Amino acid sequence: MFETIYNDLSSSVEAVVTGQEWMCLAVMGLVALAQGLTMNSFMQIWGRAAQALLIVAVIFFLWDVLDNEARFTWSNWEAEGMESWKELMMLTLKTLLGYYIVMGVAILAIYIVKSVVQR
Repeated sequence: MFETIYNDLSSSVEAVVTGQEWMCLAVMGLVALAQGLTMNSFMQIWGRAAQALLIVAVIFFLWDVLDNEARFTWSNWEAEGMESWKELMMLTLKTLLGYYIVMGVAILAIYIVKSVVQR
């Protein structure tokens, strides 16, 4: 049982790290850097990782909307909003867990470096 759980988690993390384009990983890294540097306590990692994923989702939503020629029309915002919502609903729990683990590990690594430097 534990081997199956480990294999599922490792494959989901591997899919996130190797399957994304570099821009997504760069945005995730910048958000993780900001979250790790502003984190005050080790126990904030759970909320900070979830908050970071929401920030990444909003950044990519705005990127998609503002990349269109009709960026300032209401119909564009509505269409992009529906498309983003459908893409979010198509994500599996395994994929979301992979994103959460990657973001949590990145934030935790930055927090540990920050804690060591401050001592």
